[in-house]
Formats: sequence, structure tokens, C-alpha cells
Amino acid sequence: MKKLNGIFFTMLIVVVISGCSLLEKSAEMEGYILEVETDHILFTENTSQEEYNKIKDLSFEELTSLKPGPSLVYLTYDKTSDLHKGDKVAVTISGDIQASYPGEAKARNIKVIE
Repeated sequence: MKKLNGIFFTMLIVVVISGCSLLEKSAEMEGYILEVETDHILFTENTSQEEYNKIKDLSFEELTSLKPGPSLVYLTYDKTSDLHKGDKVAVTISGDIQASYPGEAKARNIKVIE
């Protein structure tokens, strides 16, 4: 009986640990919108108003060739109709940011803060 209780307890611990690892990761960031498309935006993270003003009219190629370049992230988002280039936003990311340049992620929520 003790052996059966030990096996049951071990299985219970494994289920709890694996269930915790399935929780959705999220991150929060602030920055400015550089481009708005139907289902995604180009976002620059941790950028001041002065820095944004310097890069806001650059093409994508010019942005990605800057050394050091701004922190750029393509965000997939379903509700882009209310967003505009130049909006300062708070973004909640759902899951991980893909390590490419620019990064890619899915936004759970985007809120205009200014």
C-alpha cells in the first residue's frame, strides 16, 4: 500500500509540474508604433520621444541598417484599426519574442498611453 501511495504521489507531482510549465508567458513593453498594417504593427521598444522623432520617417531598410539599431518588433494583433503611426503604446506580449531582427511576437493587448 505504501508503494502505491508513493507512485500516486509521484504522478501527482509530475502532473502539477508539467501543468505549470504550460502556463502562457507574457511580457510588457512600452514604445512607439512605426508602421500599422491590417494584422500587425512595427513597434520600437524602449524608445524616447526624441529617439522616435529621429527614426520615424526612415524606411524599413534604413531602420534595420542603423548601428546600433533600435529595438524593433513586429507584433501580430487583430485590432490594428484603432492604432496609428506615432502612438505611444503599452504592449502585453503573449508568449515569447522570436529572436530575429526585427523580433516577432503576438500581442495580447495594445493600449495607447499618449
